[in-house]
Amino acid sequence: MVADKAARQVGHVAADAYKLEPPSDPKLPVADASNPMVSELRALASGAGLTQVQFSKLLDLNSRAIAAHPLFMNIENAKAAKLAKLGSAGTARIDAVFDWIQGMIGNPRQAASFRHVLLSSDIVQGFETLIKKSILGPPVAAGRQEPTGTVSDAEYAAMSYGAKLNYARAHQGAR
Repeated sequence: MVADKAARQVGHVAADAYKLEPPSDPKLPVADASNPMVSELRALASGAGLTQVQFSKLLDLNSRAIAAHPLFMNIENAKAAKLAKLGSAGTARIDAVFDWIQGMIGNPRQAASFRHVLLSSDIVQGFETLIKKSILGPPVAAGRQEPTGTVSDAEYAAMSYGAKLNYARAHQGAR
C-alpha cells in the first residue's frame, strides 16, 4: 500500500496539465475545456495518478458515451440533414463563410464561437447574402439603374464561391 502511494506521487500530474487530445475516432465529439465535466475528469485523473495516455483513453471513453446518447445522435442527424440542404459543396460553403467571419472579426478565439452557429442552411445562406452585400456595396436606390456589367441576384446565387470572389474583385469600386 505504501509502495502504491509512493508510485502515484512520483508520477503525479497536476489536473490542469492534462492535454485535451482529439478522440481516436474523428466522428466522436471533441472535449471542450470549458465543459465542467472535463475539469472533473482532469481532477479524477490527477487524483488517481493517471498518465497522459491513460487520461486520453478516459476522454475517449467519455466521448464514446456522449456519442452513444440518443440526444447526441438526434443533434448529429439534424446537423447532417441541414448540411445536405446546402448541396454537395455544403462543407466548403460553411468553411468559406467561417473564413469570412474570422477575417471580419480578426480574433480567431472570438470567431471560433461562430463555427457552432453555422448549423442550418438558412443561417449559412443568410451569411452568404451578407458577404455578397458587403462585397457589392449597398443596394441601388429605387429608380436608379445598376452599373453596367453586373449580374442579377439569381445569376450571382448560381455562381461558385470562386466565381463570386472573381466577380467581386472585378467589380470592386463599381458603385
